[in-house]
Amino acid sequence: MTRRLRVVRATAALAAAAMMIGGAAVIAPTTAAWVDQTSFRADTSSLTTFVPDPDTSHDAIAVSPGLTYSVTDPVQSPNDANVCVLSMTVTNTTDEPLAWWVEFDVDRPPLWGLDPTVPGAFGTSRIRTISFDAATGVWRIGGAVGDIDILAPGATVVGSASGGIGYCSLTSGPQLPDDPALYEVEGSKFDSPFEYCITIDVATDYPWAIVWSTRVDLLDFYTEAELAGLTSYSVSQVVATPVPGESYTFDIVGAASTRMIAGPWALNGGAGARVIERAVCAKSPSLPDGS
Repeated sequence: MTRRLRVVRATAALAAAAMMIGGAAVIAPTTAAWVDQTSFRADTSSLTTFVPDPDTSHDAIAVSPGLTYSVTDPVQSPNDANVCVLSMTVTNTTDEPLAWWVEFDVDRPPLWGLDPTVPGAFGTSRIRTISFDAATGVWRIGGAVGDIDILAPGATVVGSASGGIGYCSLTSGPQLPDDPALYEVEGSKFDSPFEYCITIDVATDYPWAIVWSTRVDLLDFYTEAELAGLTSYSVSQVVATPVPGESYTFDIVGAASTRMIAGPWALNGGAGARVIERAVCAKSPSLPDGS
Protein backbone atom coordinates (compact mmCIF):
# COMPACT_ATOMS: atom_id res chain seq x y z
CA MET A 1 0.00 0.00 0.00
CA THR A 2 1.38 3.38 -0.97
CA ARG A 3 1.67 5.91 1.82
CA ARG A 4 1.95 9.62 1.33
CA LEU A 5 4.99 11.21 2.92
CA ARG A 6 4.77 14.51 4.70
CA VAL A 7 6.43 17.16 2.58
CA VAL A 8 8.86 19.36 4.51
CA ARG A 9 11.39 22.04 3.64
CA ALA A 10 14.96 20.75 3.80
CA THR A 11 17.82 23.22 4.14
CA ALA A 12 21.20 23.18 2.47
CA ALA A 13 22.74 22.56 5.89
CA LEU A 14 20.77 19.34 6.21
CA ALA A 15 21.89 18.17 2.79
CA ALA A 16 25.51 18.93 3.58
CA ALA A 17 25.36 16.85 6.76
CA ALA A 18 24.96 13.55 4.87
CA MET A 19 28.20 11.60 4.36
CA MET A 20 28.96 10.66 0.75
CA ILE A 21 30.81 7.41 0.08
CA GLY A 22 31.44 6.69 -3.60
CA GLY A 23 28.21 7.18 -5.53
CA ALA A 24 25.96 6.54 -2.52
CA ALA A 25 25.46 8.26 0.80
CA VAL A 26 25.61 6.13 3.93
CA ILE A 27 23.60 7.50 6.83
CA ALA A 28 25.04 7.00 10.29
CA PRO A 29 22.50 7.93 12.99
CA THR A 30 23.97 9.16 16.26
CA THR A 31 23.93 7.03 19.40
CA ALA A 32 21.35 9.38 20.89
CA ALA A 33 19.08 8.76 17.93
CA TRP A 34 19.18 5.02 18.52
CA VAL A 35 18.52 5.34 22.26
CA ASP A 36 15.45 7.50 21.70
CA GLN A 37 12.85 5.15 20.24
CA THR A 38 10.16 7.83 19.90
CA SER A 39 8.40 7.27 16.60
CA PHE A 40 7.52 10.02 14.14
CA ARG A 41 4.40 9.43 12.06
CA ALA A 42 4.22 11.19 8.72
CA ASP A 43 0.87 12.80 8.12
CA THR A 44 -0.99 12.72 4.84
CA SER A 45 -0.46 15.35 2.18
CA SER A 46 -1.93 15.79 -1.27
CA LEU A 47 -0.87 17.61 -4.40
CA THR A 48 -2.46 21.02 -4.59
CA THR A 49 -3.89 21.68 -8.03
CA PHE A 50 -1.77 24.56 -9.23
CA VAL A 51 -3.07 27.17 -11.64
CA PRO A 52 0.05 28.82 -13.09
CA ASP A 53 0.32 32.58 -12.82
CA PRO A 54 0.21 33.84 -16.42
CA ASP A 55 2.91 36.38 -15.58
CA THR A 56 6.43 35.04 -15.98
CA SER A 57 9.85 36.63 -15.97
CA HIS A 58 9.74 36.78 -19.78
CA ASP A 59 6.33 38.48 -19.97
CA ALA A 60 6.65 42.25 -20.38
CA ILE A 61 5.47 44.42 -17.48
CA ALA A 62 6.01 47.61 -19.53
CA VAL A 63 7.08 48.57 -23.06
CA SER A 64 8.12 51.81 -24.69
CA PRO A 65 5.25 53.82 -26.23
CA GLY A 66 4.56 52.69 -29.78
CA LEU A 67 6.05 49.21 -29.31
CA THR A 68 4.31 45.84 -29.34
CA TYR A 69 6.07 42.84 -27.80
CA SER A 70 5.38 39.12 -27.82
CA VAL A 71 7.27 35.99 -26.81
CA THR A 72 6.86 32.22 -26.99
CA ASP A 73 7.24 30.33 -23.72
CA PRO A 74 10.64 28.63 -23.46
CA VAL A 75 11.11 24.97 -22.57
CA GLN A 76 13.52 23.95 -19.83
CA SER A 77 15.55 20.80 -20.41
CA PRO A 78 15.09 17.98 -17.87
CA ASN A 79 17.23 18.39 -14.74
CA ASP A 80 18.18 21.92 -15.77
CA ALA A 81 16.86 25.13 -14.20
CA ASN A 82 18.47 27.29 -16.87
CA VAL A 83 16.13 28.90 -19.37
CA CYS A 84 16.52 30.28 -22.90
CA VAL A 85 14.15 32.99 -24.10
CA LEU A 86 15.15 33.65 -27.72
CA SER A 87 11.75 34.09 -29.37
CA MET A 88 11.06 37.76 -28.61
CA THR A 89 9.23 39.72 -31.30
CA VAL A 90 9.11 43.53 -31.31
CA THR A 91 7.19 45.86 -33.64
CA ASN A 92 7.36 49.62 -34.07
CA THR A 93 3.75 50.69 -34.60
CA THR A 94 4.64 54.36 -35.13
CA ASP A 95 5.59 56.29 -38.25
CA GLU A 96 8.88 57.41 -36.68
CA PRO A 97 12.12 55.56 -35.85
CA LEU A 98 11.82 54.08 -32.35
CA ALA A 99 14.52 53.56 -29.72
CA TRP A 100 12.62 50.79 -27.97
CA TRP A 101 12.74 49.11 -24.58
CA VAL A 102 10.92 46.36 -22.69
CA GLU A 103 10.78 45.77 -18.92
CA PHE A 104 10.55 42.43 -17.10
CA ASP A 105 10.19 41.33 -13.47
CA VAL A 106 12.98 38.80 -12.92
CA ASP A 107 11.57 37.84 -9.50
CA ARG A 108 8.86 35.87 -11.30
CA PRO A 109 9.38 32.29 -12.50
CA PRO A 110 11.30 30.82 -14.16
CA LEU A 111 14.14 33.27 -13.35
CA TRP A 112 13.24 33.42 -9.63
CA GLY A 113 15.29 36.55 -9.00
CA LEU A 114 18.41 35.70 -11.00
CA ASP A 115 20.39 38.94 -11.42
CA PRO A 116 20.94 39.64 -15.15
CA THR A 117 23.85 41.97 -14.41
CA VAL A 118 26.04 39.35 -12.70
CA PRO A 119 28.98 38.60 -15.02
CA GLY A 120 28.47 35.24 -16.71
CA ALA A 121 24.90 34.81 -15.47
CA PHE A 122 23.34 35.46 -18.88
CA GLY A 123 24.16 35.20 -22.54
CA THR A 124 22.25 37.63 -24.75
CA SER A 125 21.34 37.72 -28.42
CA ARG A 126 20.64 41.07 -30.12
CA ILE A 127 19.61 42.76 -26.85
CA ARG A 128 21.38 44.80 -24.16
CA THR A 129 20.67 45.72 -20.55
CA ILE A 130 19.60 49.34 -20.17
CA SER A 131 18.98 49.20 -16.41
CA PHE A 132 18.27 46.80 -13.55
CA ASP A 133 16.73 47.56 -10.14
CA ALA A 134 17.71 44.80 -7.72
CA ALA A 135 15.22 46.08 -5.12
CA THR A 136 12.21 45.59 -7.39
CA GLY A 137 13.54 43.00 -9.84
CA VAL A 138 12.71 45.25 -12.80
CA TRP A 139 15.02 44.65 -15.76
CA ARG A 140 14.88 46.98 -18.76
CA ILE A 141 16.34 45.78 -22.04
CA GLY A 142 16.70 47.32 -25.47
CA GLY A 143 18.06 46.29 -28.83
CA ALA A 144 21.78 45.75 -29.29
CA VAL A 145 23.45 49.00 -30.34
CA GLY A 146 24.09 49.16 -34.06
CA ASP A 147 21.79 46.21 -34.68
CA ILE A 148 18.14 46.53 -33.64
CA ASP A 149 18.33 49.34 -31.06
CA ILE A 150 16.41 51.61 -33.45
CA LEU A 151 13.38 50.17 -35.22
CA ALA A 152 12.31 51.73 -38.50
CA PRO A 153 8.69 52.91 -38.79
CA GLY A 154 6.39 49.87 -38.97
CA ALA A 155 9.32 47.44 -38.67
CA THR A 156 9.00 44.05 -36.98
CA VAL A 157 11.94 41.96 -35.79
CA VAL A 158 11.22 38.31 -35.01
CA GLY A 159 13.41 36.04 -32.92
CA SER A 160 13.84 32.51 -34.23
CA ALA A 161 16.04 29.46 -33.88
CA SER A 162 18.34 30.80 -36.59
CA GLY A 163 18.44 34.35 -35.24
CA GLY A 164 17.31 34.54 -31.64
CA ILE A 165 16.32 37.72 -29.84
CA GLY A 166 16.59 37.41 -26.08
CA TYR A 167 18.76 35.63 -23.52
CA CYS A 168 19.80 32.37 -21.92
CA SER A 169 20.74 31.93 -18.26
CA LEU A 170 24.16 30.31 -18.14
CA THR A 171 24.69 29.50 -14.46
CA SER A 172 23.46 26.36 -12.70
CA GLY A 173 20.09 28.07 -12.71
CA PRO A 174 18.27 30.52 -10.46
CA GLN A 175 17.69 29.99 -6.75
CA LEU A 176 14.64 27.78 -6.93
CA PRO A 177 12.15 27.99 -4.06
CA ASP A 178 11.10 24.85 -2.19
CA ASP A 179 7.33 25.20 -1.96
CA PRO A 180 5.62 21.98 -0.76
CA ALA A 181 2.28 23.21 -2.13
CA LEU A 182 3.59 22.71 -5.67
CA TYR A 183 4.40 18.99 -5.53
CA GLU A 184 3.44 15.69 -3.93
CA VAL A 185 5.74 13.03 -2.51
CA GLU A 186 4.61 9.44 -1.99
CA GLY A 187 6.46 6.48 -0.54
CA SER A 188 6.04 2.74 -0.94
CA LYS A 189 7.87 -0.41 0.11
CA PHE A 190 10.57 -1.72 -2.20
CA ASP A 191 10.79 -5.51 -1.99
CA SER A 192 14.29 -6.73 -1.17
CA PRO A 193 15.31 -10.01 0.49
CA PHE A 194 18.03 -8.49 2.67
CA GLU A 195 17.00 -4.85 3.15
CA TYR A 196 14.03 -2.78 4.25
CA CYS A 197 13.75 -0.14 1.52
CA ILE A 198 11.29 2.44 0.27
CA THR A 199 10.69 3.97 -3.13
CA ILE A 200 9.93 7.70 -3.39
CA ASP A 201 7.62 9.07 -6.08
CA VAL A 202 7.64 12.85 -6.63
CA ALA A 203 4.96 14.45 -8.83
CA THR A 204 4.07 17.98 -9.93
CA ASP A 205 2.05 19.81 -12.54
CA TYR A 206 4.05 23.01 -12.06
CA PRO A 207 5.30 24.25 -15.46
CA TRP A 208 8.81 25.30 -14.37
CA ALA A 209 11.74 23.59 -12.67
CA ILE A 210 11.41 23.42 -8.88
CA VAL A 211 13.23 21.55 -6.12
CA TRP A 212 11.57 19.13 -3.71
CA SER A 213 12.12 17.66 -0.25
CA THR A 214 10.38 15.30 2.15
CA ARG A 215 10.68 13.60 5.53
CA VAL A 216 10.76 9.81 5.60
CA ASP A 217 9.95 7.67 8.65
CA LEU A 218 10.64 3.99 8.00
CA LEU A 219 8.12 3.13 10.73
CA ASP A 220 5.39 4.21 8.32
CA PHE A 221 6.32 1.19 6.21
CA TYR A 222 7.88 -1.36 8.58
CA THR A 223 7.46 -2.38 12.22
CA GLU A 224 10.03 -1.75 14.93
CA ALA A 225 10.49 -5.52 15.15
CA GLU A 226 11.45 -5.65 11.46
CA LEU A 227 13.89 -2.75 11.80
CA ALA A 228 15.43 -3.82 15.11
CA GLY A 229 19.18 -4.37 14.83
CA LEU A 230 19.44 -2.80 11.38
CA THR A 231 21.97 -0.12 12.25
CA SER A 232 23.23 0.60 8.74
CA TYR A 233 21.50 2.75 6.14
CA SER A 234 22.13 3.46 2.48
CA VAL A 235 20.44 5.78 0.02
CA SER A 236 20.13 5.98 -3.75
CA GLN A 237 19.77 9.18 -5.82
CA VAL A 238 18.93 11.27 -2.75
CA VAL A 239 20.72 13.01 0.10
CA ALA A 240 19.39 11.98 3.51
CA THR A 241 20.01 13.48 6.94
CA PRO A 242 18.95 11.76 10.18
CA VAL A 243 16.41 13.72 12.22
CA PRO A 244 17.87 14.25 15.72
CA GLY A 245 16.13 12.16 18.35
CA GLU A 246 14.44 9.89 15.80
CA SER A 247 15.72 6.38 15.12
CA TYR A 248 14.25 5.83 11.68
CA THR A 249 13.43 9.30 10.35
CA PHE A 250 15.35 11.23 7.68
CA ASP A 251 15.04 14.54 5.88
CA ILE A 252 15.41 13.89 2.16
CA VAL A 253 16.34 16.08 -0.80
CA GLY A 254 17.17 15.04 -4.34
CA ALA A 255 20.77 14.36 -5.32
CA ALA A 256 22.37 16.25 -8.21
CA SER A 257 20.54 14.20 -10.85
CA THR A 258 17.16 14.19 -9.07
CA ARG A 259 17.09 17.59 -7.35
CA MET A 260 14.50 19.15 -9.66
CA ILE A 261 11.15 18.29 -11.17
CA ALA A 262 8.79 20.05 -13.59
CA GLY A 263 5.41 19.23 -15.07
CA PRO A 264 6.54 19.13 -18.73
CA TRP A 265 9.49 16.79 -18.11
CA ALA A 266 9.00 13.16 -19.17
CA LEU A 267 11.11 11.46 -16.51
CA ASN A 268 11.24 7.82 -15.40
CA GLY A 269 7.86 8.21 -13.69
CA GLY A 270 6.18 9.84 -16.70
CA ALA A 271 5.33 13.48 -17.36
CA GLY A 272 5.79 15.53 -14.19
CA ALA A 273 6.79 12.52 -12.09
CA ARG A 274 10.07 11.10 -10.81
CA VAL A 275 10.38 7.63 -9.27
CA ILE A 276 13.41 6.88 -7.08
CA GLU A 277 13.69 3.20 -6.20
CA ARG A 278 15.54 2.10 -3.06
CA ALA A 279 15.72 5.73 -1.99
CA VAL A 280 16.36 4.74 1.64
CA CYS A 281 17.29 1.25 2.86
CA ALA A 282 17.87 -0.15 6.34
CA LYS A 283 20.04 -3.25 6.58
CA SER A 284 22.45 -5.20 8.71
CA PRO A 285 25.85 -3.48 8.94
CA SER A 286 27.47 -6.70 7.66
CA LEU A 287 25.72 -6.45 4.28
CA PRO A 288 27.32 -4.49 1.41
CA ASP A 289 25.42 -1.80 -0.50
CA GLY A 290 22.87 -3.23 -2.92
CA SER A 291 22.72 -6.64 -1.21
